[in-house]
Amino acid sequence: MFHIHRFAISGYEELVRNLGANPNALLGQVGISQVQLREPNIYLPFTGVADLLELTAKRCDEPLFGIRLSTVQGFQLLGELGISASKQPSVLASLNYTKDHGNLVALGMRMKLSQAGNKTEILITFDFDNDYGLRQVTQVMVVKIYQLVKYLTRADNNQLTMHLRQTMPEGKLWHWEQLKSHLVFDSTIDGIRFPSSWLEKQPQTDTQALQHLLTDRVQLLQSKYPDNLETKIVHTIANLLPSGECSISLTAKTLELHPRVLQERLQRKGITFTQLLQQTRLQISKQKLLNSNISITDLALSLGYADIAVFSRNFKKWTGYTPSQFRTRER
Repeated sequence: MFHIHRFAISGYEELVRNLGANPNALLGQVGISQVQLREPNIYLPFTGVADLLELTAKRCDEPLFGIRLSTVQGFQLLGELGISASKQPSVLASLNYTKDHGNLVALGMRMKLSQAGNKTEILITFDFDNDYGLRQVTQVMVVKIYQLVKYLTRADNNQLTMHLRQTMPEGKLWHWEQLKSHLVFDSTIDGIRFPSSWLEKQPQTDTQALQHLLTDRVQLLQSKYPDNLETKIVHTIANLLPSGECSISLTAKTLELHPRVLQERLQRKGITFTQLLQQTRLQISKQKLLNSNISITDLALSLGYADIAVFSRNFKKWTGYTPSQFRTRER
């Protein structure tokens, strides 16, 4: 089953309402519920998301809906993965890291790096097709890869371009004056193109990028769960885990609390941070083992483990089974 993290449609409901349509009706049409969009680590059927975006683009009469949605989201979908990639020694190593671990975000999409002379291309392909097509989901993923390379290289010129095989839509296009120097329709590829010399650059390392990303998500949580501290901590842990940095101090900082205050509030509820960390890791690992084909190695990395053996031992202690045994038994 091909899947994609629910952050792929983060901001979907508000954007659709702004365009004058009913997001709930469109979500229901493809079998995605509002409840699923509230879960921090749920994966959605990739074909369902592709169908949703195509139907929405038609209903809202917005041929660039995928681009608009990606622009609204900013760095969210590739956030933690992109920040982990930025720790690599070169842009080329960062892109290979993203390609190798992309199934932590989307299973069913492939990235291919291709160099031709002084130009490098990153091509996007999918392992599936559907009745409604893949135009909008292609827009989403091409913009995400564009945002990643722009982040890694600090690119601020038109040497970095997005390419779509789609025919240029007729009529007035959203923000076309800003997009036209970076977006090419009727191209031979779906992907991006940039100078090969950038591959040897050292990636940008922005220590505040993850904090900004998490702050945005915490503000969203605050609006949805203003009085539920445990839920906010679990969401924050889930977002921090893929970065490999998930301490009570960083969690407290993200929630704008002093670590001692966070500990005291948890103590009053009879629970510890370590217990919440374990519960979150167990919930995520069970869900991914049951609903995806993610490798045990990638799963361990996504949970912040540097040693796969440690993850396997912990999982067996929690469930009585190794990750592989659990997957086989429950399926």
